[in-house]
Amino acid sequence: MNTCKGYLLLLFKIVRGLAIILFCFFAGQFISSLISGFLSASVIGMVLLFLLLCLGIVKKEHVDIVAMFLMNNLILFFIPALVGVTLMDLETVYNSLTDIILVSAVSTFFVMLSTGLFVEWREKREERHV
Repeated sequence: MNTCKGYLLLLFKIVRGLAIILFCFFAGQFISSLISGFLSASVIGMVLLFLLLCLGIVKKEHVDIVAMFLMNNLILFFIPALVGVTLMDLETVYNSLTDIILVSAVSTFFVMLSTGLFVEWREKREERHV
């Protein structure tokens, strides 16, 4: 009887986490449609989930099981994009090659810069607390 209760509790946690994440996603879609798609619905949904977590409305424990499952299987979300790229006409890729290289270089630079600045900030903050 105890294991049945444990499985039901786990099932409830999974359903609750999935419902919260899906709510944020669909709310992001609604907000994106209101602003004519200026921002991506998934980005708005992630920001909404982040705000709910920061404000304490949603606890980390509410979404951790589903979030870990999605993170552990993240590669599956890249398969449709990879298939789309492989089915593209190579002439289209060659015509946009300079744009692709430029965007890749600039975005990589900004990711490295922001990561470095964040790590420095975090280390200084930890030094003050120790």
